[in-house]
Amino acid sequence: MLANLFIHWHPNPDAFHIGNITIKWYGLMWSIGIIMGYFIARHVIGVLKLPVHRLGLAVQYVFVGGLIGARLAQVIFYMPEYYIQNPIKIFYVWEGGLASHGGMAGAVAGLWLFCRKYPDYPFLLAVEIGVISFFLFAGLVRIGNLINGEIPGKPTLAPWAFIFHDYIPRHPVVLYEAILYFTMQGALLLLFHIVKDKLPGIYLSSSMVVGFTGRFLIEFFKEPEVGIYFNAISHTQMLSFPFIVLGIYFMITTLQGRWTYGNVVRISA
Repeated sequence: MLANLFIHWHPNPDAFHIGNITIKWYGLMWSIGIIMGYFIARHVIGVLKLPVHRLGLAVQYVFVGGLIGARLAQVIFYMPEYYIQNPIKIFYVWEGGLASHGGMAGAVAGLWLFCRKYPDYPFLLAVEIGVISFFLFAGLVRIGNLINGEIPGKPTLAPWAFIFHDYIPRHPVVLYEAILYFTMQGALLLLFHIVKDKLPGIYLSSSMVVGFTGRFLIEFFKEPEVGIYFNAISHTQMLSFPFIVLGIYFMITTLQGRWTYGNVVRISA
């Protein structure tokens, strides 16, 4: 009787077929997220009256940097022994294995390289535009994980539990994350239309504090991927903690007015 309350989830990674080509839901979520992120960034840039002609190129830098960073973080922090024994597998990104913490660091590194080569916007402003545009993408990626039945949560008897491959009701932790990221996306857009560029650092700092704190808390409902520290904290939570501390520092210094965007070139209306 109790089992009838649970959601029986049947993962199906295939979205549709075009001839002999199979389009996967996970890849589709990535693609939709990148496209939507582009249009959100274009909207933000338009409101701020900034040049938009290199936005597509900036997205490419961010995408490549994020992909490399996510893969390296997976290799270094989660499965080093496996990849030392199978180094060629490092390049097999289609088999899965992308760590979000490394992805964010890699995306910022890619944007830094872009700003060095094409200084259309100051680096901090470029990062904040990226932050405002990011979380719809992050939420859609988690929906892709959900469709694939990936990243299991801990067993639970909560009525919203999902039953995946092992017939055990589990927390749908990727759905929790998706809800967090979609909420953050809406909140950041609302904040942007109130503040615009009057408080440099507010989007980055608030996103780091809220995003990584939320991720830290959600991890308590997730099956740990590597190990547990101090009998309570997972490996992913350990990686989140420095980002939370850094975000708090950025938040304090932002509210103190210690950050600036520098010289911003506007375009005429």
